[in-house]
Amino acid sequence: YDDGGIVDDLLVYRFTDHVLLVVNAANKDKDLEWILKNKIDGCQVIDTSDQITQLAVQGKKTEDTLQPLTGVPLSDIKYYWFVEGELAGVPMILSRTGYTGEPICFELFIERSDAVRIWDRLIEGGATPIGLGARDLLRLEAGMNLYGQDMDEATTPLESGLAWTVALDPADRDFIGRDALERERA
Repeated sequence: YDDGGIVDDLLVYRFTDHVLLVVNAANKDKDLEWILKNKIDGCQVIDTSDQITQLAVQGKKTEDTLQPLTGVPLSDIKYYWFVEGELAGVPMILSRTGYTGEPICFELFIERSDAVRIWDRLIEGGATPIGLGARDLLRLEAGMNLYGQDMDEATTPLESGLAWTVALDPADRDFIGRDALERERA
């Protein structure tokens, strides 16, 4: 925000001709409103939230569970990188991201119509469903911030230990909230 407060935490996946923003589901409407209000002229924004399902697969047996279902060499994907590929014959984005601090974690982005089929294949392969509460405990232990608890619209990245996410240098780089963050840093 203009005052340096945080709108949300999100992941940005950069493709050749577009980006995919992955926002918190609870903040989707607020985030979309902010994005539309602040988008660059000529930029097209398409909300695909109702068409895409994300499944997070994390833990020490993740690759053992996923690799038999895909020809994508999962161990070659760097942490916080992604590839487009197939898993169990379903096209998807396979991303080596997750919010638990685990080094072996993947998030699968698939068409909603394929979600149940992939879920069933993961369970058949040995995955055990757990909830967000377990994820939140692990991310807390790993020291990873979570929107709504460690940061929000009243908290700046500098206050929440996320100064590394803000490019105040070079001085000519312009972004919303820059003036407020420079005053805070000084």
